[in-house]
Amino acid sequence: MAGLAAVAALNRQPARAARLLGAAADGLTTLVRSRLVDAVDRAAHERLDSMVRSMLDDQTLAELRRAGSAMTAEQAVAYALESDASDESTRRDL
Repeated sequence: MAGLAAVAALNRQPARAARLLGAAADGLTTLVRSRLVDAVDRAAHERLDSMVRSMLDDQTLAELRRAGSAMTAEQAVAYALESDASDESTRRDL
């Protein structure tokens, strides 16, 4: 999910990226705790998180991450695969 969030962020889809980061949060936390994620991966995630934060206000970011976190794995995959037209209203120039 974090990789798909990165693609969304790079395509100026901050709402999609924030939701996917929310969906990936629990899995990433588990991997970090089990030390399966190395420092390079953590640094990449932190850069992605910073990029998304720069595109959204704090309240919107928190709401979108909560919405992503509430998704089941199946819902997150379906969301990641669906059309991105719904994110048009939340895009901002970089």
